[in-house]
Amino acid sequence: MTVPVAAAIVQDQAAWGGCSSGFGQSIVGRLTGSSIENEDNLAFSLAHGIRPSIETMPFEPAMDAYERMLSGKARFRVVLDVTA
Repeated sequence: MTVPVAAAIVQDQAAWGGCSSGFGQSIVGRLTGSSIENEDNLAFSLAHGIRPSIETMPFEPAMDAYERMLSGKARFRVVLDVTA
């Protein structure tokens, strides 16, 4: 399977950030790809039953969820449930 990567090679890593190749060049790009690539990825996930790994917490202790995320204790993405 091929995974599309939107990237460009630039000379000045300090100006662009990104990953250094070790040859004086860097690879940079958007973390999420273009909007069309996002739609393609979501369609692929839906077609193949791929689901995200999330940690659900009630909305009331939202600050606890935020602190859990900042501390690095959250194992997956934390989603606040406003219906709980």
